[in-house]
Amino acid sequence: MRLFSRLPIPFSVWMKLRQCSYWPFRGLSHNPERAAKAAKIAPPSQVYAIFFTPRSGSSRLTDILGQTDQLGRPGECYNPAHVKPNARAHGVNTLETYVDRMHRTRKIGDLMGFEITYDHLKMNFGTEARFDALVAPSRLIWLIREDIVLQAVSVSRMRQTKIGHDTGLTADERAKGDAAFTYDALDIRNRLQAIRWREVQTEAYLARSSAPLLRLSYETLSDLGPMQIAQWLAHHLGQDLPDDLSFKEAHRKLGTDKNLAFAERFRAENPRLMARIEAERAPMLAALPRIVPQEAN
Repeated sequence: MRLFSRLPIPFSVWMKLRQCSYWPFRGLSHNPERAAKAAKIAPPSQVYAIFFTPRSGSSRLTDILGQTDQLGRPGECYNPAHVKPNARAHGVNTLETYVDRMHRTRKIGDLMGFEITYDHLKMNFGTEARFDALVAPSRLIWLIREDIVLQAVSVSRMRQTKIGHDTGLTADERAKGDAAFTYDALDIRNRLQAIRWREVQTEAYLARSSAPLLRLSYETLSDLGPMQIAQWLAHHLGQDLPDDLSFKEAHRKLGTDKNLAFAERFRAENPRLMARIEAERAPMLAALPRIVPQEAN
């Protein structure tokens, strides 16, 4: 299985891809009873994939889509942390049967969606060709963050504080997390390079795919309400949503003024690096839609 491209791979990503212990189906057995039950469920007529990078707002996006009860349950079923528990729960012991089981049991209506990072694709499928053959996504969504430095700072913060989301933190818990967060230029640089590697790899994959693509950004979605977001995604997926949907916004931003200050400091300390990355990312950012479709207004 060839895991690596010719592009330099950041050490943190390299270590993840080289996890020799990642054999999610080892020791698992096939469950005929569950297989027979799943076989009675028709496969979805449409599968969509949300490609994302860490700290780009994917949790809020997928939470909103799930609340529609119409646009699938686009969780991280291909996240290596979830594959083995899911496989054990569903009684499958091969990647092929795992994909089939996820598609049948996680669909809503005729639609199944999931979110995935490029390194998760590589760890599970080895090649893009195998991913396309087994998963065959008919629609693609690509979620990025326009400010990659703030994104890297956010990843660094999450790694230090062990807090990934605020769906109910107390004021004291938020304050303790903020106090524990310190400036680490090397870590921010490493996180930035890992994000950028995922962007480059994902862009190359999307350029080779013929599936319709919707580009989104954290910043654009932050300015929209849940209904606008749901309608925009529904339009891309060829679905019609009722106008009377209600949503519960569970996610709050974790970042504080400290994030902004650390990002500004990092930019000031690394002008040549930032100039190169900004030039590289310019075409990708220019391709983002700047006008929300009428259907999402």
